[in-house]
Amino acid sequence: MGAESAAPVPRPCPQPNPQALVPDVAFALPTSRRLPGWPSLSNPRPPPETCPPTGSGDMVPDLVPGHVSGPGRVAPIRWPLRGRIPTRDAVSVGSPTLEPMGRTPRIQFSGALYHVTTRGNAKQRVCLDDWDFVALVTRIGETVMRYGWVCHSYCLLGNHFHLSVATPEANLAKGMRILNGSYAQRFNRRYDRVGHVFQGRYGAELLRRHEHMLEVSRYIALNPVRAGICLRPELWPWSSYCATIGLEEPPPGWP
Repeated sequence: MGAESAAPVPRPCPQPNPQALVPDVAFALPTSRRLPGWPSLSNPRPPPETCPPTGSGDMVPDLVPGHVSGPGRVAPIRWPLRGRIPTRDAVSVGSPTLEPMGRTPRIQFSGALYHVTTRGNAKQRVCLDDWDFVALVTRIGETVMRYGWVCHSYCLLGNHFHLSVATPEANLAKGMRILNGSYAQRFNRRYDRVGHVFQGRYGAELLRRHEHMLEVSRYIALNPVRAGICLRPELWPWSSYCATIGLEEPPPGWP
């Protein structure tokens, strides 16, 4: 074997150069940990000759302190996005360029005909037993009478309900707000829960022809049949179909 190699001589810890380039931002470091030449509140910027221009005084410089490459020298590291990163002061705090979007107003006028639908939040059930169905039908009837509506048909299922109504006055939104709000409060009180019961806004399709109203009434009556709940629409107790064909007396407010 050859002669033993000499032991490595430890390199002295390099000292930072006070004239080295520094970033154009202030670091929140204690004074004891702040290296010479770093910016501070009293000296926020380095000397002009140590900070090359980047095209704008409001941009972060493209050179920042980096690794030590030699005794007493701090080699700069280049930013990959030179001159493209604005500082906090360069950001303009003004009015937003996009205004918040509001809801589209309902089309309401005297004598309008609507197909109204309301669904449970996240497709959850809004009627868990017969008492819930009774409470919802009762509130529908109260709303129809209170606002002078004419209800041509209705159908309640477990997680949604349908209404076909005419409004002699332009008050559909007001009535539906009371109807859905009062039932949601009752539902949450009964089951000791909080949060939304219905999913977003109710749907309201404007019916422009009488023939369209007849087709919608047929669609509403057949809802439980399509859902596989019963074989014939008259077997479902929570709709107006039995009253429509004369098997039951219509409740107040129904034509």
